[in-house]
Amino acid sequence: MVRSQARIATGNAERYAQQMCKHFGHKTEAHYADGKGSVRLSNGACLLTAGADGLTLEVEAEDEERLAATETTVARHIERFAWREAPTIAWSRP
Repeated sequence: MVRSQARIATGNAERYAQQMCKHFGHKTEAHYADGKGSVRLSNGACLLTAGADGLTLEVEAEDEERLAATETTVARHIERFAWREAPTIAWSRP
């Protein structure tokens, strides 16, 4: 498995994590509780952790190609939910 992580500075982290899980929950396995969420996507998975000052996104997939696809899917959706803030999502490998 390969992994990457991004952190978004926002005061709306919990709302965005909930939105993400609710949105994907109509299509796939997604859970949210107590500031933490998880979404199973076709190419990989995403863990979301909401804090008072930001949202941490952690994605994992079987290979680099699937990881890149998962990063793109997650980033596109977060950017849509947080359009007023226009977040910059920069992925890094741990």
